[in-house]
Amino acid sequence: QLPKGVQACGAELVFDAVIRGQPWDADGLLELRRITRLQDLNIEDNPIAARLSKMIGYGYPKHAMVTALRTIREPEDLPKLMQGMGWDLFVAENDEKISRVLPRLKKNLCEIKFRSTDGHDDGSRVWNIVCCLVPKVYPGEPMPNVSAAIRYLKETMEMDYFFYCYGSRGLTTRKVTHQPGVINLGSMVEKICTPKDGGHPEAASGRPQGNAFFPKDRLSYITGRNFIWYCRYLSQRIRSVARVDIESTHPLRAN
Repeated sequence: QLPKGVQACGAELVFDAVIRGQPWDADGLLELRRITRLQDLNIEDNPIAARLSKMIGYGYPKHAMVTALRTIREPEDLPKLMQGMGWDLFVAENDEKISRVLPRLKKNLCEIKFRSTDGHDDGSRVWNIVCCLVPKVYPGEPMPNVSAAIRYLKETMEMDYFFYCYGSRGLTTRKVTHQPGVINLGSMVEKICTPKDGGHPEAASGRPQGNAFFPKDRLSYITGRNFIWYCRYLSQRIRSVARVDIESTHPLRAN
């Protein structure tokens, strides 16, 4: 709940606890700390941080990643390591595989438009949530994670928040805009999913089916046919737990 300037991501906590001031401290690891913060806290886009994030999403062994990253000493060692370890090639090959799946993200999209009523702005700004139903994938094809979905859809549409819907079984939410947010996703997900779910103000996940208000008889199984009704249910729940006025909920046609 702290202002972003004093928030810390996991990599910063590790650096400050076991690296800073130690014999193995180095400018290269400090740079890794910096760009990880940019990526994890959604502060600024950084190409190397994005590729490292992709590697995790594509399933690269994390122990092998850490073992290699610990060797960097200067900031310029990072791009050299990406190339020397074949990580750039690994990312490129997986980018090619997932490029065949990403266009399917546009098949089932919905937009929720709302205005804030909590005093964060004067109420004139219309905010939006882009909701996306996970695409169908075939054997051997990768499922785009939430970061990949956001990167792809941001190329053709504006969004303040993104809801990635794994049917009605799972919901992953992200704040996309770099502007100060008006919804605390962590507390919102606790209320529209279950108290055991949540996250932090800019990223949270939960199980919508676990909520007492969830209409299991109508929305247990989500397809392209009833996705709009599921999104309208979500908008009703958001309105009931957050200080917002819902302007509209409608299917979205992507370019």
